[in-house]
Amino acid sequence: MVEKYFNLLGILPAIFWLLIVLAIGIVIRNKNIHKPHYRYFIPNLIAKITFSLLFASVYIFIYEGGDTVAYYDGATVLNNLLLKDFDTYWFVMFNDFNNSHYTMYYDLSTGYPPGWIFREAEGFFVSKLMSFFSFFTLKSYLAMTIIMAFVSSLASWKLFELARSYKLNNEKLLAFGILFLPSVNFWCSGVSKDSVVFIAALILIYNTFLIISSEKKATPKNYIYAIISGFIIYKVRSFILASILLPMLFSISSRVVKAMGGTDFIVASIRTLVLLIGIFIGGRTLVTTGEEDFIKQNALIAEAAVIQKDFQENTSYGDKKYDIGLEEFTPVGLLRSTPFAILAGLYRPYIWEVRSPTLILNGLESVLFLYFTFLLFRSKFLEKWRKIRAHEFLIFCLIFIIIIAFMTGLTSGLYGVLVRLRSILLPFLFILLTVEFDLIPSREKRKLD
Repeated sequence: MVEKYFNLLGILPAIFWLLIVLAIGIVIRNKNIHKPHYRYFIPNLIAKITFSLLFASVYIFIYEGGDTVAYYDGATVLNNLLLKDFDTYWFVMFNDFNNSHYTMYYDLSTGYPPGWIFREAEGFFVSKLMSFFSFFTLKSYLAMTIIMAFVSSLASWKLFELARSYKLNNEKLLAFGILFLPSVNFWCSGVSKDSVVFIAALILIYNTFLIISSEKKATPKNYIYAIISGFIIYKVRSFILASILLPMLFSISSRVVKAMGGTDFIVASIRTLVLLIGIFIGGRTLVTTGEEDFIKQNALIAEAAVIQKDFQENTSYGDKKYDIGLEEFTPVGLLRSTPFAILAGLYRPYIWEVRSPTLILNGLESVLFLYFTFLLFRSKFLEKWRKIRAHEFLIFCLIFIIIIAFMTGLTSGLYGVLVRLRSILLPFLFILLTVEFDLIPSREKRKLD
């Protein structure tokens, strides 16, 4: 396993791409050297590269495999297919899984993609994306890892610049929460499905807010980036796309109403109306739907039910699993467990629940997020809440965080899965918790600065 990925033919392209990526980073920084916040650009790039290589090392040396190498192996097979038959490669890239494809298009000369990745449309789509990198990296897994880290650093930087432009947060805290959170850099900088979703989501959010902005002029490329990133999210993890679009509708509706001369009262009324409609529809479901019908009608709930049953009956997971107190998959049962699912999605594993080295960072970050939550409510919360409620981007952050936290807390079941799926919400949670940092008492501020 180690020799396959950490060999001379894998390390030399990685060094080559590392030098290229650093050179590009320095050029970008130097072009913007007059902007003080660009002092974080190179450290952000180095942090992403460091954690991406750490991620690769953990999965190769400790776990001896996993999703990351499966995506790479699938990409390598597709790269071999490209060199053998371009037309077939092009067909495979734009068509979904079919059992006959496995033996029809792949042979000993191309190799065979990992079976479980090939059968999972979302997973094999990641391999298809990685195959573009594989062609330019001479099939080096480490070089592919470095390129993914570079792209992740650019996506994080776009979110940092977007949040910074609103002037709602302390810049140092904002840089840490968006660019340097260890667990996010670990899970979302390497060759993984989480990295692909993270990058695409940040690009979609950045470009969409640029498009709806009244102060900045969007160009055709912003629309193209938004469409492509939205398509990628849909293909890889569709519930994330829904989690972005729903709160985005709130932000866009606010922008439209304000552009038409509507007052803050009208904006608040429209938001309230949408919430009441949602509550009404949900209420009808709660009253009329039983457990069996409810599970059949909701694919996500059906998946969660299967996972929950597996965790209850399978003792091999040990103490790596968690429980949100969900006893029955009825609407009422889900409502009762919703607060616990959201808390799990936001803060767990707590520091005392950490049982493996890869969760240590998450346990420490849990302490940090709980502390900032305490500060948020401790000092002038109503003033901060009015700021959050009035700002389109902060409203988006709030709704996005709640949706992702609930979905991941409900469906993950295992801490290892939970921390990967919810990593996308952590930068937005940090933004929300540190809004109007100047309102925090000076004693706490001195501790954090």
